[in-house]
Amino acid sequence: MLKRNCKLLVIGLLASSSIAHASATLPPFVDKTKFKSHSDCVASLRNDLQQDRDATTNGWIGFRDGMTRQVTLITDGLVTQSRNVTIYRSELWRGFAAPVDRPGARQVNEPSGNASTSLIRRSAHYEKRLRVCKDRSKTVKGEDGYTMDRLE
Repeated sequence: MLKRNCKLLVIGLLASSSIAHASATLPPFVDKTKFKSHSDCVASLRNDLQQDRDATTNGWIGFRDGMTRQVTLITDGLVTQSRNVTIYRSELWRGFAAPVDRPGARQVNEPSGNASTSLIRRSAHYEKRLRVCKDRSKTVKGEDGYTMDRLE
């Protein structure tokens, strides 16, 4: 389900462009932490989930300069696999869009009174994480990546 949602999101982010685009992935990493107990480790996972939820936006947020951003979380939440194993898998996507002046574009007024003179430059950054609490140990594996700018 997570892979399917990710593929749909990537397809949605990239499908509307008529310009070729690329992406890149930074090297994967692993981080390990020990806790006093399994319940403390799971509490840390709950905290990670809440931080990711707090980072998300409800749709695109616009700024005064015309730039917009959206942060989307794809996850199944905390999943208990056995008595002492709990996982939290997440993908946090940050999408950005900003107007770019078209070289030599004519100024055409829209009914709203706004001038239609720009293309939109879009890009996205993602953070994929697999956090596993096994007994008292928390292992975090992840990779970050991005899509290259594209014009619409």
